[in-house]
Amino acid sequence: MIEFEHHNKLVPGDRKGLLGQGISLHALERIQDAIDTYKKGLAVAPGNSELTKYLELAQKQKDKDAIDYIYDRNGVPVLRRSVAKGKLIFSAESNMDKIIGYSSDKLKLGLLDKMGKTFPGNTITLCIDSRLQRIASSALSTPGAVVILDPKTGAILAAVSNPKFNPDKVEKEFSRYKSMKNNVFLNRAFEGLYEPGSICKIITTSAMIECGLSEKEIFPVKCNGSMVIEGKVFFCWEKHGNVKSVEEAIDQSCNIAFQKIGSVLGYDKIYEYANKYGFNTPIDMQLPVATSSVPLECESKYELADRSTGLGKDFRITPLIAACMASTVANGGMLMKPYIVKEVKNILGDVVYKEEPAVMKNVIKKETAAQLTLYMVDAVERGLGQKARVQGMKVAGKTGTARTSGKGLDGWFVCFAPADNPKIAMAILCDASGKGMEVAAPVAKRIISEALGQ
Repeated sequence: MIEFEHHNKLVPGDRKGLLGQGISLHALERIQDAIDTYKKGLAVAPGNSELTKYLELAQKQKDKDAIDYIYDRNGVPVLRRSVAKGKLIFSAESNMDKIIGYSSDKLKLGLLDKMGKTFPGNTITLCIDSRLQRIASSALSTPGAVVILDPKTGAILAAVSNPKFNPDKVEKEFSRYKSMKNNVFLNRAFEGLYEPGSICKIITTSAMIECGLSEKEIFPVKCNGSMVIEGKVFFCWEKHGNVKSVEEAIDQSCNIAFQKIGSVLGYDKIYEYANKYGFNTPIDMQLPVATSSVPLECESKYELADRSTGLGKDFRITPLIAACMASTVANGGMLMKPYIVKEVKNILGDVVYKEEPAVMKNVIKKETAAQLTLYMVDAVERGLGQKARVQGMKVAGKTGTARTSGKGLDGWFVCFAPADNPKIAMAILCDASGKGMEVAAPVAKRIISEALGQ
């Protein structure tokens, strides 16, 4: 700005100097000054295409009283600033509250905290699809989270966290928000850590397949609803009787069967495959992401039974990594690095930052992923995931139920659809709201039906 001002004093009426000064003013959001400078340039060079382009953009911003800051993946503005008042204008719905975030002395979170210095002068384009975000937000009525990924790229298409806050009311109602029992400012999608429960039977099954264990080594397994391990009672959620196969064990999510698989595999393999799926691996992203964890050591056979079924006080997962698990299976065993910012452009329209799809880990073989897909489709067609069935489409999914706190059961559902050509992979967490098959699977059905047009 200073250089162009100095140049224009030395060389009055220079088209390039006036253009540069106009663009500098424009980037600083001094819109009327920019308009006046562009007009001076056009007086010197009538009809100049560059001056005309930027003048029209500045005039349009002034007329609509909005400068776009953040777009969704389809170019829909989700954060703007008023030209007249200088006030941020959030999208009509408050369903991106944790993503867009807030930045003040009272509250700092989301992109406004982590990338706030990008503005003014640049624009951010997200991977988020506003339509999918609205669908997921509407479908999730309980505290919890929904994360939807593109399994082929790792792009985060939606990330909902309940309860929500209204950015326009934070300053006035901060004390009320702060005192709410369910932490309204916690981004459960990325930072919430929960006991995973039976969704991690995907991990145990992966290890079983790739280690070459045959079903004859494990099954049949007699499930009486519980068993005693080292003097402690290890529970299943129901008496399943004679469980004859892995498919049946997944369909009914039988803990007794999976503790048997885990005992034959040994803890080293459970730990190895959990790490392959993203546990104990920090995620580098523009927003904070908690690290999902599984302990290195296993001190007893009882702990091994717990971890084989996704349970235990130190076994914790974020909804983001839960979605990554489903995405890995959907993508033939390859885990793509999740990302939320697609690109950043400057005032000239030049791309100054761009995120490209990148492989995070090769987790399992294609053949293993194909077998897991069959199991997960069966779990939705005939097993506990039936409330996620969508007419005319195969959905691959796995339910889970856990108890992270003493408040109630956490309901999980991870899935991808269509199973034969996955477009989306997703995780749903219903925080302290009930069993996964009852509360999370129906949310998946609604999202898939609306998102994929069935």
